[in-house]
Amino acid sequence: GHVPAMPGCAAGHFIDAIEIPVFAVHDCEVAVDPDTGHVEVLSYRVVQDVGRALNPRAIRGQIQGGVTQGLGYALHEEVTIGDDGRVCQSGFETYRVPLALDVVPVEITLHEGAPSAGPLGTKGAGEVPILNVGATIACAVANATGKRVQELPLTPPRVLGLILGRTPELTFPHISDRWDDNLVRPHRASET
Repeated sequence: GHVPAMPGCAAGHFIDAIEIPVFAVHDCEVAVDPDTGHVEVLSYRVVQDVGRALNPRAIRGQIQGGVTQGLGYALHEEVTIGDDGRVCQSGFETYRVPLALDVVPVEITLHEGAPSAGPLGTKGAGEVPILNVGATIACAVANATGKRVQELPLTPPRVLGLILGRTPELTFPHISDRWDDNLVRPHRASET
């Protein structure tokens, strides 16, 4: 059903077209070098709900591209702010993006048949695969190292800090452990 948007809160749908849910499962294997903190992605698999695949080859390309973008977000693309308030990464010498050798061939399974209100039963495929990569890589690194991952990207210095126990736990006192307590509720006249 429709999830109403609530002002001031990122819960709910803001565009009716987003009412077409898309589901995807990502899985990967990583190797973590305990001496350097380097993370190598050994394999990556995606099962994605595509509604009706009118052009499976194009969809596979979208998924491969999305995962590659997600790998950049998960492992390389760090933005830091200097004491002067400026972004420290001023070009590709200091802002690392995935290079050809970083790209991992993605094993892709297209799931067809889930209902869709999209044209001819289609669903969006290009943005969906970017979303899961950070969490997938973080879970794999946490599993490999036995350490809790709380920040991305998982650059070698950050991963080495986790392995050596030099990375302090992040705390978020403004976020409740109960998800429901974090939602902004619309004010109702009956509550006054």
